[in-house]
Amino acid sequence: MKEDLKNGFKIAFVYVGLVIGAGFASGQEIMRYFVKYNTRNLSGVVAATLLFICVAFLILKRTYKYNIKSFDEYIRTVAGRAAPVVRAFVTLFMFAGFFTMLSGCGTLMSEIFNVDRSRGIWLMAAASFAALAAGNRGIVALNTILVPVIILGMGYLCVASVTLWSVPAFSQSADNYVTSALRYVSYNTITAGAVLVPLRPYISKRSAAAGAFLGGGILGVLIFLVWFALKTNFASAVGELPLFTLSGLGGGAFEKFYAAILLLAMYTTAAANGFGILSQTKAEGGRERVLYSLLFCLAAILPAYIEFSSLVEHLYGFFGWAGLAWMLMIIASELFENKI
Repeated sequence: MKEDLKNGFKIAFVYVGLVIGAGFASGQEIMRYFVKYNTRNLSGVVAATLLFICVAFLILKRTYKYNIKSFDEYIRTVAGRAAPVVRAFVTLFMFAGFFTMLSGCGTLMSEIFNVDRSRGIWLMAAASFAALAAGNRGIVALNTILVPVIILGMGYLCVASVTLWSVPAFSQSADNYVTSALRYVSYNTITAGAVLVPLRPYISKRSAAAGAFLGGGILGVLIFLVWFALKTNFASAVGELPLFTLSGLGGGAFEKFYAAILLLAMYTTAAANGFGILSQTKAEGGRERVLYSLLFCLAAILPAYIEFSSLVEHLYGFFGWAGLAWMLMIIASELFENKI
């Protein structure tokens, strides 16, 4: 029982680390998908939380039930004949997500720390290589250490922005916030299977449930905190990085502190995406794993030089809608499993 709970936390932190990338930690995604559409009730936040729990649980449950050991095997059990198309789509998204985080690191370090953008890109690539070369244990250890730091940093900023720096102003509300939550979760869980399935050694019936509920619950609490902070300070939360803008209200030192939190969030997401791609190879460890990790990180350097804002706007918009079909396929495969 204690071991199941311990593994549940490990699974949850990997799941949270996958979702909390630059878009989440910067507040940009929450502003776009939640605050923009609703500032008066929690329907969208609750819907997103339940969906995050549901998707993770279905993936982990199927992995345990059929003793699935690879993402490729998981795709075949869910997508059937469409497996090659789904595999190509998810792999492309993970690669795009990886070099987008490298690009974001370069941009952030250039703007905040006055470091050459190229150095930021290469630094994130090197850090990601270190995590990827270590395999399963590396990604679990990375998220177990860094995700709690990110959660605490984001939580403190949100609470402080409401209690200490608040400049109340509210946006206009619309009525499509549940649909927006659906699109948001689908986009953020495209790679969930690629990251969660390889954690099979940590998955049991109890740890699957614990990991899904803990991970989804943590994400739900964070979405609520960011939503509340942004809608309370709507007039001040401007620019591409709303939460980072709010951190400036606390002074230069706090602004740099939150910049570090953003970098950690980029790191966990970059590592998760890279881990998802490498898990599709047979390189479990040793020199082969190191070589694949090195080649993968080097391949992402060139596209990482594309402007971060351009990547987010064009790539993520496309994958957001396409990811909805994959999420519905995951849910449908469970609902109709015994009827086919």
